Amino acid sequence: MKTIIAFFFAAFFAGASLAQDQIHQQIPQADTTSGWKLVYSNPHYGFGKLIYFGGEVNICYAWAGNGTNNFLMRSTDKGITWDSLSQVPKGIIYFTSPLVGYSTPILQNIVWRTTDGGTSWTPHDRKSVAFGPIAFADKDTGLIFGVCCTARTTDAGETWKELPFSYNIQKFDASFTNSKVGFAVGSTGSFQGHPDWPDAGFCERTTDGGATWTQIYSEIPAYLYCCQAIDEKTLVTAGAEGFIGRTSNSGTSWDTIRFGLPNLPVFESVSFANPRHGFIVGTGGRILESTDSGKSWHQQFIRSTDWFRSVVMINDSIALVCGGNDIYRTTTAGNFSSVSYQSYDFRLQIYPNPADRVLNIQYQLPSVSIVLINIYNIQGRLVGTVNSSIQSADIHQAQFDASSLSSGAYTCRLTAGQNSQTISFTIQK
Repeated sequence: MKTIIAFFFAAFFAGASLAQDQIHQQIPQADTTSGWKLVYSNPHYGFGKLIYFGGEVNICYAWAGNGTNNFLMRSTDKGITWDSLSQVPKGIIYFTSPLVGYSTPILQNIVWRTTDGGTSWTPHDRKSVAFGPIAFADKDTGLIFGVCCTARTTDAGETWKELPFSYNIQKFDASFTNSKVGFAVGSTGSFQGHPDWPDAGFCERTTDGGATWTQIYSEIPAYLYCCQAIDEKTLVTAGAEGFIGRTSNSGTSWDTIRFGLPNLPVFESVSFANPRHGFIVGTGGRILESTDSGKSWHQQFIRSTDWFRSVVMINDSIALVCGGNDIYRTTTAGNFSSVSYQSYDFRLQIYPNPADRVLNIQYQLPSVSIVLINIYNIQGRLVGTVNSSIQSADIHQAQFDASSLSSGAYTCRLTAGQNSQTISFTIQK
């Protein structure tokens, strides 16, 4: 899977409400503040984007600016130490490899390119009027998402061709799983049927490397600023008003949530280390974690003085977050523990779903663990506990008597040692 991180360095606002939540924030919200360590701070610059290339290279880039000057910082030890690399053209930065990168300065008909890892930059194209977030499906095929227009290259930026105009649409981020299939998210100029909501979000999908796009989600009462494609059919997206959305069938249906009531944050970046484990970051210094492919999220960290702009996962344990004047790093997946994160697959299942009285819970433990199973209602209140005991590495069955619960949405949280997974279900009587 190819990870695409695109970023628009501006503050965004939108207001709205939405339908029944189906993705649930995990309760309780554990205080794991010390799982994230401040590794770099500069009071004169604000950090806006992180990029990571793994394998034998292990190079991290951080983009920073102060309204006048912009520069790149580079780390060769997975974000522990950072060196100032060079000033870069003022704009939005994107790298397709450790050496090749692009920048699209706002209000300039220029695409800047570097082939030496950001040490030097040259104006590469003066024809395209598009400027904004950048995304590449492969090393040759890329797009620049401008206001009402998109420019596309198929020759690694040698030439750019403008695609047909899309009025009242602005794409903020895109994510490709291969050279053909990708998703893009952004905002539209109005939300039909709701005159009090001047703007709304949307999601599109392409199967030809960005040459054409099909809208797959338009009933979104908030801007969408970031997305991550987990596979060709599964996408996680987030944006204003605490909105998080997920589809696993190419947009035919969606699970959604407004996270962080009543103080709804703005989410600006999402990154997955693998199909199960990911982070979302945003305003109020919020860091959210999911270990079930984005089906549920729990809050790890809050630092109200920071506006986190970007997150990148290096592996299951190591991740970097930047925003404000700071760069944070974790080696324990953000958890308050000296034990590195282990990628557990509980294979947690609940049936029947919807249920009326008896809930069957099935799960598999990869190792001997102390297991706790709790049931929460949609407000996050504990309404039942199934068991708490030491269990063997095996497939286990448990039952929960839900006869006293009223109809509605609930979550079941399985905790085994330092790991947990949450699954949603419905009681229908």
